[in-house]
Amino acid sequence: MGSPEEKKDLRKFAIVMAVPLGILSVLFFLKGRPAAPFLVGIALFFLVAGLFLPMVLAPIHKVWMKFAEILSWIMNRVVLTLAFFIIITPIGLIMRLLGKDLLNKKYDSNLPTYWQPVESDGPYTRPEKPF
Repeated sequence: MGSPEEKKDLRKFAIVMAVPLGILSVLFFLKGRPAAPFLVGIALFFLVAGLFLPMVLAPIHKVWMKFAEILSWIMNRVVLTLAFFIIITPIGLIMRLLGKDLLNKKYDSNLPTYWQPVESDGPYTRPEKPF
């Protein structure tokens, strides 16, 4: 029959589906699109099923979540790739053009060592207060 928690999740899913479909159907109706009654019917199905028979939505919810998982896998790669090439790469190129070396990677033959001094009361001595 389904646990109360599962029914609650399916009711939330029904509302999440019904509200955007209802808004979309109103927009379609205002533009005179013939799909408006069809979208109203789907929105009402989700609303009624979610209120009275939420377990009917379980197979639809399962398919929708699988679709969302696939879509998130694709979108994560698209967004991260775009962020890298639109944000990070130009920043790196500008810093290289300006001669910035934030990681101190340039070779300096005048330095006796590249070792960086650490304060005696550094974070490694007090793990409860790392900063």
